[in-house]
Amino acid sequence: MKTVYIEYGIKKEMKNKSMETQQENEISSAYTKFFAKFKNHETLDISKWSLIDLLAYFCKRYEKHYGVKYTFRFNNNVPSKSYEMYRMKSLAQMITSDVAVLKDYIDWLFETEVVARKKRITALGFITNVELVNKYKFLKLIPNASIDRTTLLPANYLAIVKQYTAPINNYGDLAFVKDNEDYKEMMEKLVEAGFDMKILEKVK
Repeated sequence: MKTVYIEYGIKKEMKNKSMETQQENEISSAYTKFFAKFKNHETLDISKWSLIDLLAYFCKRYEKHYGVKYTFRFNNNVPSKSYEMYRMKSLAQMITSDVAVLKDYIDWLFETEVVARKKRITALGFITNVELVNKYKFLKLIPNASIDRTTLLPANYLAIVKQYTAPINNYGDLAFVKDNEDYKEMMEKLVEAGFDMKILEKVK
């Protein structure tokens, strides 16, 4: 059994020991071009992100948290048909095609499930877990339509606010201080935890 390793921890076990070197090179070349796009999201506006950029962002967060690169399955010679891209496409079908929302979901997933609960992601199928997707929808998407100034902040955001002894309990309070320099660090921490600043623009 022969194993081929290339960038991002990708590995594939070759069942045929006599596989031609040319075929191996073609596979490596395809994925090399694929991974060459993984830096694009760092300079692109999120409105221009593709699902490849979203996958690259996930890998970046994964490596930052665990200290190792995410290991790809390398199950298909064509990167766009790989297991990882299949999961990204499935996620878009489950939530939305808006990549900005999908990025927020990944941020939320890391903060609430991976960091807070010390969850180990052993397969990308974790991000398309139906229970987690539905939980996100109810917490982050469905309530947004009815948020007003008196709506209390979710517990995870209130916990951050309380660290700064700020007299803030609801979205109205937060909207009032969002541009105040005294609360700049607090707002940055909220964004890091997955808070969407655009919501405050809708608060009435």
